[in-house]
Formats: sequence, structure tokens, C-alpha cells
Amino acid sequence: MKLYHATYEDLIPSIERLGLGGSSSGYEWADSEEGVVYLASSPEVAISFAEANDKVPESWLDNIVVLRVESNKLDQDKLGHAHNVQDNDGSLYEYHEVIPFRFLTLVEKEF
Repeated sequence: MKLYHATYEDLIPSIERLGLGGSSSGYEWADSEEGVVYLASSPEVAISFAEANDKVPESWLDNIVVLRVESNKLDQDKLGHAHNVQDNDGSLYEYHEVIPFRFLTLVEKEF
């Protein structure tokens, strides 16, 4: 299964060095748990969360990037449905560990 995380171009250098979830950017949602990476089952859903983030500079909204990870590369014991998202229809996941950059693929606009 392919999972997606949308972020902002300005954060990619940090993700390359530390992995996805490797540091707090200060732009996370208020109800995000530290040490948890939130993933979506489609790029569109991931993008919708990045677009709705009112903590980031407005200019960043024009530079949203999508990262893809194959779920089989993740420790399945640390992957589950996101429990802090109201009305989660099963398309949102949480991963309780940093995802190394080598597991991620920058998605070109294929959606």
C-alpha cells in the first residue's frame, strides 16, 4: 500500500537530514502527537491537510510537495489508523517512528 505525506518545499532539507518526523518544525497541527508521522492513503488527502494548515507562511502554500512511502518499508507494529482525526474514514494513518528519507519518494504531479 502506498501512503503519502504532504509538506512544504522549505522543509525538505531537514527531512533529507533527519527523516520525516525527525524534528519538530513548529508548524504541526495543535493535536499532533510528538514522534508521530501522519500519512494519508492518497496524495489529494495529504495535500488537503497541508493546504489547511494556518500555521505556515502563506507563501509556503504555493510550494507544497508530496512524499510517498511504501507501507511494506515500515514497521507494521508502529503503523495504524490515525486516532486523533475526527471522522477518520480509514484513509488517515499514523506512524510512531521517524521515516528515513531513503524510504521516501518525492511525488511528481501524478495526481
